[in-house]
Amino acid sequence: MRELSEIHLSDIDLNAIEAGDFVLFRTGQIERYAYGDPAYFENHPQLSHDLIDALLARHIRFIGIDCAGIRQHAEHEPADRFCEQHGVYIIENLTNLLQISAPRFDIYTMWLGDPNMTGLRCRVIADCEA
Repeated sequence: MRELSEIHLSDIDLNAIEAGDFVLFRTGQIERYAYGDPAYFENHPQLSHDLIDALLARHIRFIGIDCAGIRQHAEHEPADRFCEQHGVYIIENLTNLLQISAPRFDIYTMWLGDPNMTGLRCRVIADCEA
C-alpha cells in the first residue's frame, strides 16, 4: 500500500460504484496508529474535493473510511455536512477492513440519531456472504 496524503479520483474505479452504494476506503491509518494516538489524527489521508463531488454525483449513501475523516482539520466538519446535505453520510474510524474480501457485500449500520452532532457512535457490519 503506498502512502497517500490525498486520495484522488484517479485512485479508484468510479465505474464500479453504483447508486445507493456504501463506498469504503482502506487507507491503513488505523492499522499504523492506534485510535487516540495523536499521530492518528495529525496527518491522515483525505479524499480530494473532486473525488467527493464525483461520489456524490453517483448518488451513493455512505462513505466509510479507516481514518479520522474524509478531510483534515478545519475541513473535516464542513466536508461531513456538505456530504450530508447531498444525502451521503460519513462513517469514519472503521476497523477490520482487511477482513472484507468480497468486491461486493451488504453493509448494515446502526446508530443513535442526534441532529446537533456530526459524530455518532455506530456499529457497522459487513456481510460478505451476500
